[in-house]
Amino acid sequence: MDLLHLAILASALALSPLLRPPAGPVLFIASFLYYLYNFAKAHPTPWEAATAALANPAGIVYLLALPSAALALTNHRLAARLATAAAAAYLLASAPPLEAGPWLDPRFSSPWAPLYYAALFAGYGLMLSGAVHGRGFYAGWVLASAGLLFGAVWSYYTFGWGGYWAWDPAQTAHLAAWLAATAVLHIKRGRLAAVGAALGASAVELGGFSSLRRLEPGFAVPLFALSVAALAAGLWEARRPAADRVAAVVGYSMLALSLYVYAAVVAPAFAASLGAQVEVPAGDEAYIRVGLVLAAGAVAGMSLFGVYAVGPRLGAFLPYAVALALGAALTAAGVRPAWESAPYTNFFLVAISASSLAAVYHLAKGKMDRWAKAVHVLSVALLAAVAVSGPFAYNMSYYKLIAAEPGAVVFTLLPWPYPEKVGVVGVSYSLDAGLVEIPPGLYRVAPFNYSAFVERVGGPFSLAGLNYTVVDVGGVKYVVVWGGGEVVGEWGGFPVARVERNGTVVVFPAPLDLMEALSIDPGLVNHVLKCLGNGSRLVPRGAVYWLRVYVDGAAVEVPVRYDLPGDLRGVGGVVVGVGEVYGVIDVNLAAAPPYKLVGDVWWNKATASYAKSLVDMCNVNAAYTAVSFSAGRDLNLTAFVQYLNADDPLWVVAFRPVPLVPAVWALAAGLVAASIVAGRRGR
Repeated sequence: MDLLHLAILASALALSPLLRPPAGPVLFIASFLYYLYNFAKAHPTPWEAATAALANPAGIVYLLALPSAALALTNHRLAARLATAAAAAYLLASAPPLEAGPWLDPRFSSPWAPLYYAALFAGYGLMLSGAVHGRGFYAGWVLASAGLLFGAVWSYYTFGWGGYWAWDPAQTAHLAAWLAATAVLHIKRGRLAAVGAALGASAVELGGFSSLRRLEPGFAVPLFALSVAALAAGLWEARRPAADRVAAVVGYSMLALSLYVYAAVVAPAFAASLGAQVEVPAGDEAYIRVGLVLAAGAVAGMSLFGVYAVGPRLGAFLPYAVALALGAALTAAGVRPAWESAPYTNFFLVAISASSLAAVYHLAKGKMDRWAKAVHVLSVALLAAVAVSGPFAYNMSYYKLIAAEPGAVVFTLLPWPYPEKVGVVGVSYSLDAGLVEIPPGLYRVAPFNYSAFVERVGGPFSLAGLNYTVVDVGGVKYVVVWGGGEVVGEWGGFPVARVERNGTVVVFPAPLDLMEALSIDPGLVNHVLKCLGNGSRLVPRGAVYWLRVYVDGAAVEVPVRYDLPGDLRGVGGVVVGVGEVYGVIDVNLAAAPPYKLVGDVWWNKATASYAKSLVDMCNVNAAYTAVSFSAGRDLNLTAFVQYLNADDPLWVVAFRPVPLVPAVWALAAGLVAASIVAGRRGR
């Protein structure tokens, strides 16, 4: 579809002069509202509708073009008309991707998800508007900064790994865009360079490279190509040095870092999208390739900015030299504040933290106005807080696990800052009140209508004392009884016999999986067989377990959710619960339901409880659909009953200390707020 998208955009550009203002922007805004309306009809909650509408190629293009469309309502310049008409033509020619309906990855149902997409990509759109029309670039930087904050909060409170940064390709590419935009604000030129980096980050987000966001690849290749062209044009414009020495040092240093990250992450993604066999760095590889360079740049940038803020004299360099020496000395002595992390991580943790103190002091003494000082001081303080908390938020080695039975509190035997005692002191379960309809193509009818084989179900049925054998007829195994029951006829050369045991009457030959299921739970088998014809595709969306987790005197409610659409989409239906015990050092909690191998199927308590609730509602086929998708294959009656009948009391609770998380949120929010005020005062 990439070539088709490109052809539509080219045609729109060619025909756009025929649209007279405000026809283009009105067409665009009308199509956007219609697009949102379609998603609102298809999704049960506003948050899910907004996320589904925005977290896909068409939604992101809408957000990128929306600021230009709004500006073009009053600005009749050709550039505004071209951009608006092109976007509107593309979007009207592309049907909204409604085929997924409400089946959204459960991690995207967080309220933070649509805030992240709306703020980040509308911010990029404002940057584009600022580059083309000269208005809105600073506002776009502020909005994109807020979007990065929303994304960090979304990751921390929704994804089960309990961190706000994972060196994911999309995260890292967005960081390159933010660095480029911040550089442009300092050097006052080269806006298209920031736009190019932003379009590259958007392409990485849409291209299927992210492990956290399972989005469908869209027109990533044309977006990559446009990104490269805009970046090249912006760099050509930014080649002349800035008049202000401080701005020149800071701005061009940040631009260099942005280009490095772009080359390390976006360029490989572009090559991979063209079919090249290259790896897009993520996780530890991205941290080593990108993170350490950024850490070194942070120390150098704070040092140079602080020195130039008070005037370049020898004494001003001394605190930063001391910070580097302190980091080196403590690392050489084996002092590791982030004890599970590598020595170089600990070196930069100390160096950045110590350098930030000197930078704050120098910035406070500088000649900027008070709101500009506030923006820069908050930036430096946020960088220091991230340096301290980042290793804990990213490195999974800080997580420790316990298997806890409800009602029990156990000693962890771990040193501070780990908690001394952790336990699950209570568990409650309830179905989700929201309803969804299973699509016809995914709805599965249980293949075991065995009512004709069971006349009455009482207690467990035993074959002990009977003369029987197992035969295979047409690929189905049957139990044939040769003696011990009442023979009432013949079938295919086998005697048809009625046998009663423990109040259960079975007519033989009987399917083997029926016999095995009756030996496990005859009451459940009876209920399943009676309800086979009563199924409905309209079912509760999922269920939630509320765990009351005790951590050193604090009791935290942790929701562990089962989401049927997650299983049906193949992204997993169980959402690990996340909770926090706040303090200077936050204790991040993650809880998962019991898992184990039942027969040859991996069982989990959350799916089993949801399916059993459906069976209790006499909706066996929907329960069978849920269990089959969770198990990854169709099940016979024995496996189905085993799945529903299994139990395990041990919940898995993971916990780890993450320092200064509340400070990170507060400083980031303060930075966005101060940036807004500084912009209003003519920044």
